[in-house]
Parts: sequence; C-alpha cells; structure tokens
Amino acid sequence: MKHPIDDYVMVAAHRGDWRNGAENSLQAIDMAIKMGVDIVEIDIAVTSDNEVWVACSGNNLAVSLNGGTGEVKHSVNVGTHPIGIGVDADQNIWAVNKESNNITKINGITAEVIGHYPVG
Repeated sequence: MKHPIDDYVMVAAHRGDWRNGAENSLQAIDMAIKMGVDIVEIDIAVTSDNEVWVACSGNNLAVSLNGGTGEVKHSVNVGTHPIGIGVDADQNIWAVNKESNNITKINGITAEVIGHYPVG
C-alpha cells in the first residue's frame, strides 16, 4: 500500500509471520511486528453482542473473546488449519479449514459445533 502523501510503501503481514508461527497466532503477530511490518491483518469476526472470534491455525481452534475484556470465552476445535472465519445474520460462526477441506458451523451463542460441511 502506498501512502497517499509520499512515496512510502507500507508492508502488511497477512495472518502475521506465518512462516515462523501459526497463522493468526499471537506468536505470528509478534514475529511480524519484530520484523518491522506496518500492518498485521488477522482473521476475526465480531458478533452483534461484541464477541470476537479468531481463527487459530496453529492449534486448529476457533476462539471467542469477550470484546470488552479480551477474556477467552470459548475454544472450539474446528478441524485442521482454520484460515478464515465469519459470522452470519443468525450469529452462527463459520470457520474455513484449509487442510481438512471443510467449513465448520458453530452456534455463536453456545459455541457448540452445528456441523462440518465439505468444500472443494
């Protein structure tokens, strides 16, 4: 990304430094910051009640955090290598899993897995 005022090009790390830490993990974010990147982009979704869900590739989890305190509320095993996460209008969480080639649907309120659906 080019800064609109000068010729400085910003460097973004998608999912952190995924070569040296699991994608979207705190380790990958920390490593990217230490490398000197300008922006770290991670895969998160926020529900209407301010719960933040993060795809954690390193441990195959979708993790929910209290949006106000950062306290971990739920950790849900969603399959191998989750790389994306989203929330639908019914507050269901959808986690895309790279290695297991499926999408996991989670009840965003109870954190129970509703199902795994094949893709590809």
